[in-house]
Amino acid sequence: MTPRNWRAPLLALMATCVFAAPALAGKEDRAKAAIAQAQAKVDLAVKAGVAENAGDIQARAQDALTRATKEISDDDEDRALNAADEAAALAELAMVTSEAKKLEAERDTLRAGQ
Repeated sequence: MTPRNWRAPLLALMATCVFAAPALAGKEDRAKAAIAQAQAKVDLAVKAGVAENAGDIQARAQDALTRATKEISDDDEDRALNAADEAAALAELAMVTSEAKKLEAERDTLRAGQ
């Protein structure tokens, strides 16, 4: 290997380590990371004010997050991971639904003014 060609194999090795690390993490670590990610999404939905337009979905997201936390404390990582994924998806759905309802209301207001 020439002195100039050492970078490509090193970069490939570094990329392999970075991308393989999450796969090597244990179930508990993955579940805790998923719970943290779901918590961040639920918090973001709350800050975005989705309760007015998508409060039911926000409540379901919070319930799923609570369930995920309970499951991880009961050492059921698979159920915790599933519940955390559900909470994250519901939080995203709440944000999208809330935004859609806001846009619909704005559209209706504009139509009424014409």
